[in-house]
Amino acid sequence: MSYYIDQIKEEFYQLEWNRVYDFLEFLISIDNHKVYKESFISALNQVFIDEGAQYKIIDGMVIPLISEEEVKEVIKAIESIYSGVSNHIKKALELFRKRPVADYQNSIKESISSVEALARIILNKPSATLGDAAKQLNLHPAFQKAIKELYGWTSDEGGIRHSENGKELKIDEKEARYMLVQCSALVNYIISKY
Repeated sequence: MSYYIDQIKEEFYQLEWNRVYDFLEFLISIDNHKVYKESFISALNQVFIDEGAQYKIIDGMVIPLISEEEVKEVIKAIESIYSGVSNHIKKALELFRKRPVADYQNSIKESISSVEALARIILNKPSATLGDAAKQLNLHPAFQKAIKELYGWTSDEGGIRHSENGKELKIDEKEARYMLVQCSALVNYIISKY
């Protein structure tokens, strides 16, 4: 047994930085005992804090660090009773943490798609766009406008959802993080209203 542990340790210390996080995600995924898994995740998150690593484990994935309040919103949206909504948030999170290079543009697409999916479910309009659905949600007009504006930003010609002509988009971690957290919070808010 000691021989195998030494081999794993030797391989582990030779991994590139992004592969270390992939390996940790693998270890998390193979432990099916909830108490041990939660304990392992808690210990890893503490190591990240102690070592100043700017990462946190959310839903079994090593994610660039976001605040505890933001984490709570994202986790609550992932745990939504609506699987389609939850799947969009999970996908946004996966793309946000993609290594070695994150896919911020598609993370934003998935984030806004979670709100659109929820609006379709609540309004029972499977083909509605979020721009149209926002007007029909029973929300304060300012919230409706804010949702429409976010959706508009992601849908503009040459924008995030409909990029064309090889235009280089100025999207980085800040926009993707904002949209992931904001859309998670919107999902949670709308669910609480309905």
